[in-house]
Amino acid sequence: MKQIIAVTESLASKGISGMLVSNIRNVRYLTGFTGSSACLLITKKERIFFTDARYEEQSKREVHGFDIVIERGEQPKQILEKVKSTGIRTLGFESTVSYAFYKSLLRKGLKIKSVTNLIEEMRRIKSQLELKMIGKAVERAERAFLEVKPYIKPGFSEAASCTSA
Repeated sequence: MKQIIAVTESLASKGISGMLVSNIRNVRYLTGFTGSSACLLITKKERIFFTDARYEEQSKREVHGFDIVIERGEQPKQILEKVKSTGIRTLGFESTVSYAFYKSLLRKGLKIKSVTNLIEEMRRIKSQLELKMIGKAVERAERAFLEVKPYIKPGFSEAASCTSA
C-alpha cells in the first residue's frame, strides 16, 4: 500500500490530478493482480481497478483497496466516465497506452499528460518484503537445482527424460 501512497503523493509534482496505469507489470506491482488485462485510475482520494469479465473472480481475490470495475463494452468510455465523475482536471498516462486509446482520450477533450517511469522508478527500489520474497525464491531454485543435478549428464535432453518417466 506504500506504493499507492507514493503515487498519490507524486501527482501534484507531475502536474496531474489523476494517473492512468496501463502497464500490466505496474498494475501487478501496485495491486498484486496476476491476470493479463487490467488498468488503474488513481487520484488522491480514489483507487479504481478496471478489468474485463474474464478476471472478475480473480480480481476480487487478488485486488484490495480498489473499487473494481468490470468492463462491459469500450474500455476508454468507462475510464472517461470515471475520470469525469472523479473530477480529474489533468490525467497522467503511461507510454504503454495504445495510440487508438490515446486518440480516444484526446477526442473527448480531456487534458492529458504523458508521465514516464513514475512507477518503474518505484519498482527499482526493493522493500524489505520484496527482498525477503526474492531470497525465498532463490532458496527454492537452489533446492530444485540440487535435486535434479544428479540427473544432468552430457547428451541427456529434456525430451529423453520425458520418455523415460
